[in-house]
Amino acid sequence: MTSRGYLPIAEYALIGDLHSAALITKDGSIDWCCFPHFDDAAVFCRLLDAGGLAIPLMGLLPARDALAMSTTQRILEQLTVNGLVYRYRNDDGVPGRDDGAFALCSFWLAENLANQGRVDEARAVFERVTGCANDVGLLAEATNPSTGALLGNFPQGLTHLALIRAAGYIARGAVAQQAQETP
Repeated sequence: MTSRGYLPIAEYALIGDLHSAALITKDGSIDWCCFPHFDDAAVFCRLLDAGGLAIPLMGLLPARDALAMSTTQRILEQLTVNGLVYRYRNDDGVPGRDDGAFALCSFWLAENLANQGRVDEARAVFERVTGCANDVGLLAEATNPSTGALLGNFPQGLTHLALIRAAGYIARGAVAQQAQETP
């Protein structure tokens, strides 16, 4: 670590697509990113953020790239509570505040898992999130992982688009998995 708390530059990988770029550590943490374009303000992402799940979904890295896979695993381990994904977990200074886990990020996790060949895990995340829908199948922006209470904007259109997309990738992954198992 340098005196400012960052790793030496040799410990980072630079990924980009001629529009944006990010510095990523070997364990998948994004320490710096300009997104979605080089001329946008730099975003410092020193803390683990489930927004990193969007990197392979946008084609910035292949889903089975080591950095994408380690980021997915870290988010699964550190930002997932009762099967639902928080965008980030850090103290914002407001006692008792819990913005809930974001359904969008949970569906991104399911899609990443499916694209990495982890179809059973993807299906479990997908079913956990869809199990939080109300009586007519609508989801909110966020959910309390302990109570299942729907929080934030309701209904949330982006959440439902992510649901459709994740369902498609889980179905494709299941078909591919079945084709490999069939002699």
